[in-house]
Amino acid sequence: MLTKHDGSVQISTGDLAPDTLITNIMGERLLEGDCDKCGSKTIQRADETVEAISKRLDTYDEMTAPLADYYDKKGSLFTVVATSSDKVVEEVTARL
Repeated sequence: MLTKHDGSVQISTGDLAPDTLITNIMGERLLEGDCDKCGSKTIQRADETVEAISKRLDTYDEMTAPLADYYDKKGSLFTVVATSSDKVVEEVTARL
């Protein structure tokens, strides 16, 4: 959909260090019990371990970050700092 607008979107975590990202993601998943929003039981997926998240961050640095640099140099990169999913949807929708 964004190709007709000649742009690319990068969802950014801002300046958060990898350890902080891992702590934030794991902190959300370490809670056991019921979801505050919908009441369903919380679970931890197999891909939400410290090792899996670290690997995803490494993969991003190796494979995705260079693409973001490429589009940024072309002047067609739109970066959204992911402070919340609602904020991301709002900013991306506004650019379409």
